[in-house]
Amino acid sequence: MVENARIVVPWTLAQDAGEGYVPGLQGEGSGALPPGGPQGAPPSMFGGSFIFILLGLMVFMLVMTAMQGRKEKRRVAEMLSALKKGDRVQMIGGMQGVIHELKDDTVLLRVDEHNNTRIRFARSAVQSVLRESRDRSSNGAESKSEEEAEAASV
Repeated sequence: MVENARIVVPWTLAQDAGEGYVPGLQGEGSGALPPGGPQGAPPSMFGGSFIFILLGLMVFMLVMTAMQGRKEKRRVAEMLSALKKGDRVQMIGGMQGVIHELKDDTVLLRVDEHNNTRIRFARSAVQSVLRESRDRSSNGAESKSEEEAEAASV
C-alpha cells in the first residue's frame, strides 16, 4: 500500500478538530504546529483586572450621581419650605410674580400690579426666589428703596 501518504486537512476542519493545522507550514501528519508549541493570546495590559476597574468606575459614577440628586432635592425642598408672603419668585415657565397667598400645595401669585391679576400655581412649580419679602431681608430700608424704584419704573 501507500507508505508515505499525506492527508491535508482544510483550515476550518482542522480548527474544529483541534489539530493545530497552520496553513503554509509543512510537516509530518495532518497538521504541524509552529516551533515552540501553541501560542496563546498576549497578556492583557492590566493583567486581567480591566473588567474590575471598569466596574469600579461605573459604581463610582452611579454613587456620585445619586448623591448629587439628593443634594438638589434637599435644596429645592428647603427653598419651597422657606417661601413667605411677599417673596418675588420665578416659576418654571418663566412667569414672575409676588406671592400673595400660600397654602400647603398651592401658591397664589400677583403677576400684574395695575390690574391686580392673580394666578394660582402648584407650589412645586416655583423655580427660584428672586427677592425675599421685606420682613426677612437684612436691610429693610434698602429693600424699600428697591421696591419704590421698581414701582416708579413700571
